[in-house]
Amino acid sequence: MMNWLILLPLFVLSTNASFSNWGLSSVLPSILKHLPVANCNISALSLPSCSLPAPTAGLHLQYVTLGRGTQNYTCSSSSSSSSSSSATPVAVGATAILFDASCVASLDTTILHNLPDLLKRVPLSGAEITTQLLDWLTGQTMKLGKHFFTAEGAPFFDLRHAGANDDFARAAKVAQVDAPAQFALGETRDVAWLQLKGVEGGIKEVYRVQTAGGGPPATCEGMPSSFTVDYAAEYWFYA
Repeated sequence: MMNWLILLPLFVLSTNASFSNWGLSSVLPSILKHLPVANCNISALSLPSCSLPAPTAGLHLQYVTLGRGTQNYTCSSSSSSSSSSSATPVAVGATAILFDASCVASLDTTILHNLPDLLKRVPLSGAEITTQLLDWLTGQTMKLGKHFFTAEGAPFFDLRHAGANDDFARAAKVAQVDAPAQFALGETRDVAWLQLKGVEGGIKEVYRVQTAGGGPPATCEGMPSSFTVDYAAEYWFYA
């Protein structure tokens, strides 16, 4: 029973569920105070099998996180232009909140791998508010940090919110593979799985895997000059 209770906070986060609807508002705080929902031991975990290069020998897994945010795009042609049907969106970065997924990962990685698809359906505001509530209820920190792109266009991962002073990475992409083709009719494509190398900071390698959403439409037809697409993914950090 305790193992499944560990999943309750992440289920609430991924579904934006209401405590009161389940009649849990009076008992949930006392339950969660005694549950490990963050900072679990991940030393025995391995990166999900994929075609990306393996982590460099000698590095150790530091964090397993769930990222929820947007992939950002621009279109050089407006929707009224006759060329918009052939122009393609250009990726111009991303932003995401990084949530601690160490406990669910150490419990069952199969469950972990299904969470990005659930999490991408949660409004960003709802995900952050729910996380703040869970932090308060459990006395633990589920929001580990954030991901964004610098003014120079470099991907940046900042985990200093709950980690050490050097738990960050200004990174560069070194490998990419297409996400498995599994999107449903009418849904956005999943962005690629990536390996990134840290060029500054204590985090040396970052993997983005098990992506859900984030892919742009095939053309700029009907799209504004800039737009975002919701996504979620697992991020694995090595140092």
